[in-house]
Amino acid sequence: MIEHTSEAAGWWNTQRPLTHPSGMSRERGLAVNATQPPEEWRPAVGHEGAYEVSDQGRVRSLDRMVQNRLGHMVHYRGQLLKPRASGPRGKQYLMVSMTNGAPAKVHHLVAAAFIGPNPGGMHVCHNDGNRWNNRAENLRYGTASENNFDIVSHGRHRNAVKTRCPQGHSLSGSNLVNFELPYRKCRACAAAHAYVQRNPAESFEYHADRYYKRYAPREVA
Repeated sequence: MIEHTSEAAGWWNTQRPLTHPSGMSRERGLAVNATQPPEEWRPAVGHEGAYEVSDQGRVRSLDRMVQNRLGHMVHYRGQLLKPRASGPRGKQYLMVSMTNGAPAKVHHLVAAAFIGPNPGGMHVCHNDGNRWNNRAENLRYGTASENNFDIVSHGRHRNAVKTRCPQGHSLSGSNLVNFELPYRKCRACAAAHAYVQRNPAESFEYHADRYYKRYAPREVA
C-alpha cells in the first residue's frame, strides 16, 4: 500500500487533465499501436513531477534535473520502467523501482491514480484474477474477504487446485466432506481422525485407508 498517499492529493490527481496524452505513433523510441485507444497517463500519487502511470498498467519516469553526489545538477531523461515480479511463488505482483530504488506495486500506483485514494484498509483487487493485469479497468478496491473470494472463484486457492489429500485420497465425489471451496476435506481422513480420537492406540493411516475404501469415488475405488 502507498503509505504517503493522502485523500486530498489522490482526489486532485484523479481530476486534473492529462499531463502527457500519448496519441503519437511512437513514444520515446517505443512502438505504440495506433489502432488502440490513446494511452492515458496521470501523475503517480506521491511521485508527482517525477513519475507517471498509465491506464494500461505502465509506469514511466519524466525528464528531470537531479543533483548528484558532487553537487552538480544532472539531466535524466524519462523512460518506461521495467516491472519485475516480486513475492512468493503463486503470489507474485509486478513492482517497479522508483526514487532511490524504493519499490512500489504497480497495481497500487494505477489504483491510486485512476480510481482514487484507498478508503483505508482495503485491498486492490484484480477483477480477472490475473495479478499481472494491472490495467485500470481491471482493478477495484475491496475488502480482504472479497480479495480471498476472488482467489477461490478464479481457481487460484490451494484447495481449489488440490485433487488429493496428504494421504493420497481423491478429493472428489462421495469422499468430500464439503463441496464448497475453500473448505474441501477428505471424508475418509476426517472419519479416521474421529475414530483415532476415540481410540488413541489405533493407527490413523490404517483407518484412513479403510474408510477410503468405503467413501472412494467409483472411478478410483
